[in-house]
Amino acid sequence: MLIISLVGLRLSTEARVNQETLRNRQQQLLNMVDSSRAAQLYYNNQQESWRKLDGAQSKPDEFAHHLREYKATENLVTRQLELLRQSLDELSLDARLTDRIMAQHAQLSEKHEESITAFRDNNLDQWQVSLESAWGLEQQIRNRFGTLIGEIVFEATQKITLQNELSEQNWQRTRFTLIWITAIGVAFTSWIGWLMQTANQRQSEALQTLHIAKEELVRSEKLAALGALVAGVAHELNTPIGNSITVASSLKQNVQDIIKHKQNGTLTSTEFDTFCVQAEEGYQLLESGLHRAVEIVGNFKQVAVDQSSDRRRSFDLKTVVEEITRTLRHQFKHTPYTLDADIPDGIEMNGYPGALGQILNNLILNALKHAFDDRSEGHVSVTAVRIGEDRVLISVADDGNGIPAQLRNKVFDPFYTTKMGKGGSGLGLYIVHNLATATMGGNLTLVCGEKHGTTFNLDIPREAPIKKETA
Repeated sequence: MLIISLVGLRLSTEARVNQETLRNRQQQLLNMVDSSRAAQLYYNNQQESWRKLDGAQSKPDEFAHHLREYKATENLVTRQLELLRQSLDELSLDARLTDRIMAQHAQLSEKHEESITAFRDNNLDQWQVSLESAWGLEQQIRNRFGTLIGEIVFEATQKITLQNELSEQNWQRTRFTLIWITAIGVAFTSWIGWLMQTANQRQSEALQTLHIAKEELVRSEKLAALGALVAGVAHELNTPIGNSITVASSLKQNVQDIIKHKQNGTLTSTEFDTFCVQAEEGYQLLESGLHRAVEIVGNFKQVAVDQSSDRRRSFDLKTVVEEITRTLRHQFKHTPYTLDADIPDGIEMNGYPGALGQILNNLILNALKHAFDDRSEGHVSVTAVRIGEDRVLISVADDGNGIPAQLRNKVFDPFYTTKMGKGGSGLGLYIVHNLATATMGGNLTLVCGEKHGTTFNLDIPREAPIKKETA
């Protein structure tokens, strides 16, 4: 009876494992379909940027701007195709069409570079020849993208159908065996069921406890971010308020001196004129310091309200990013590292500036904490570029030590940190990834240089999706 029961338990376990494996496989296939569609979307954006670049030949400033946009979208296409190629290898699917697209995309990039070089050298004949060659490649790539998505969907559907059939067959065999085992030993099987129910209940309780602990840690991360914000504001307020107190004390002493001279009858016209000049200078310094303090408090109120709530509103991207970086610069003040932001004017957003603030706050402080170990200097930059009319790509880049290749696929995992016991909870990038996808309606990708430097690219729509209200 014991052997029969153990066999039943093993079969049941194998069935659950097979089901889980099937679900994971199906999710991988669906993600691959999404990747192929994303690659096509980025390619369309790249061609849109190229057309804008072509139309700005006589406008150097616009040409430079559209050139940056084109480079950014070109890198996104290349990265997405590489991810798709890797997924095809992992799932043992045909990658020949993808390889052809990657090769043609590389040729297209070379033709575009030739066109840009010819334009800069004022070689209009070569410019026209390169454009015609690029146009032919563009059409071939566009057609192959359509074919690629169809083939991937077809192969993915076949794989999923085959796996469903195999899973169903395995489940039917397992079910028959379990019925036979149940008929032989009902009592013992019931006991096994009770054990499994108890184990599942304990697992459920453990998962619930873990979920509660994770929520507490997420709240702690938010409070820590607000705490850092308060510390930065207090540091910034110290200078204007301290200067104002000093000026007020000096004015008080001057007033007491002038009253004393008047009472003693020793007040001269020169002393009174000097007092008037000093009073006017003091008033101007005092007014300037207090205005500065009011400005800092106003910025703090807006950033604090955004980060402590999920309020949706319209905002200017440059204004919000500069407010966020301003509150963080004090953390760089006594280090050899620097922080700057370069955001174009006129990018109007409608969404959740609090979520965006928390994303940038975590990414910038993460770079400060991890990127510059054993370095005497370093730089963190925040930049943004439009992708078409409806999307924005925000990048947080550093020139630090980079991330080892074996750790790159773990950076967004919950509770994973290389600073455990040194102030790291392992939730910073996990929270950032969730905010980027669930709240902002975009995606967050990691780009690492071969030797150093790390860049996080946040691709979000200018109009964020409306969050569903929870009961």
